[in-house]
Amino acid sequence: MARGILTRFLTRIYFEDEASNAHDPVLALVPEERRGTLMARRTGQGRYRFDLVMQGAGETVFFDV
Repeated sequence: MARGILTRFLTRIYFEDEASNAHDPVLALVPEERRGTLMARRTGQGRYRFDLVMQGAGETVFFDV
């Protein structure tokens, strides 16, 4: 929940270098050009970065449940 937003946001995080992404059934539902919004990017030394974008250009894919 976020201030002023009365709904939950649900998403998933994938690691960009995970081979199983190619066969993930949920990721396959997302248009290819938007899949990057769900990817955690390696920043080095075993760390990843994932930016959650709430709206606008590059908005993270959210799922309805």
